[in-house]
Amino acid sequence: MLKTYTIGSYDGIPVKLHWSLSLLFLFLFYFGREIIHLDNTGLSWFLVLVLTLFLSVIFHEYGHALVAKKFGIKTKDIILSPVGGIARLEHIPKRPRHEIIVALAGPLVNLCIAFLLLIILVCINYPFSIPSDSYPNDFFEFLRVVFWLNLILFAFNLIPAFPMDGGRVLRALLRTRMGTEQATKYASFIGSVIAIAILAFAISLHYNFI
Repeated sequence: MLKTYTIGSYDGIPVKLHWSLSLLFLFLFYFGREIIHLDNTGLSWFLVLVLTLFLSVIFHEYGHALVAKKFGIKTKDIILSPVGGIARLEHIPKRPRHEIIVALAGPLVNLCIAFLLLIILVCINYPFSIPSDSYPNDFFEFLRVVFWLNLILFAFNLIPAFPMDGGRVLRALLRTRMGTEQATKYASFIGSVIAIAILAFAISLHYNFI
């Protein structure tokens, strides 16, 4: 990994920021101010939302790390970059069943966060439908957006495209029939096919082929 900065630690597992995150936040500040023309209040909510999204990613990665610890696997660190987070385990679980549990732990954290926010929104009788804007304008709208972001994180990470969590579940299932190296190759190939299919689908929608 290139230069990282440690921002904290929990249970002996440090959280590190990749240097490129500073460029991302500068871009988001410019995007909010110059592209979508947010005022100071709107820009503040927008940046807080981004920080909260990364906080959700940290919780997600700690879900992996803390469950892995239950199986005797240490986590070197958690690194946040513009493309997401990664909990760097010292090694993959020896048993496929344990790998499945560790892989699912992260998305389940996001599902729990979403469920707690849903309870709050229902209790205050606030609509939890998909928001019309991608950034909030007040506190309750902020809760609704964070609710949907965590649902998206939950669903997105379950796509069976290695090295995403769903892909790790797929590899674990393949490991029950073959060796780890061969299972990783098959899972990586399937992940590449899925990535190409998603890209082709997105291009088709953009150019109205579908």
